[in-house]
Amino acid sequence: MPKKSQKPKTGNPPAKAGSLCPFLRATPQGVVLLCRIQPRASRDEVVWDSGASELKVRVTAPPVENEANERLCRFLAKKLGCGRSQVRILTGERSRHKQVLVIGLKEEEIQERLGIRNS
Repeated sequence: MPKKSQKPKTGNPPAKAGSLCPFLRATPQGVVLLCRIQPRASRDEVVWDSGASELKVRVTAPPVENEANERLCRFLAKKLGCGRSQVRILTGERSRHKQVLVIGLKEEEIQERLGIRNS
């Protein structure tokens, strides 16, 4: 039980150095994000569950003619503060489960820019 002068901790504590999310993989080319996509969502957003092995990303575009894939790459590039050319889909172009390569950012930077903290 916390003392009256201390506030109880809420939410996830900040990530510690070296403790990275299970959906981030460092490769020689860059960092790979393991994502699960939800097309036709009401808004573009990143949803993270601390127990999940994939990052859930909701996009407004429908899964037709590569629209959801393109929207995913543009949204992640904007969210990560990098260029669209630095974000590309490696695998899963026709699946909800995708591997997205991010070039030029470190795992810690991606985790911070997405607002994700490990517990």
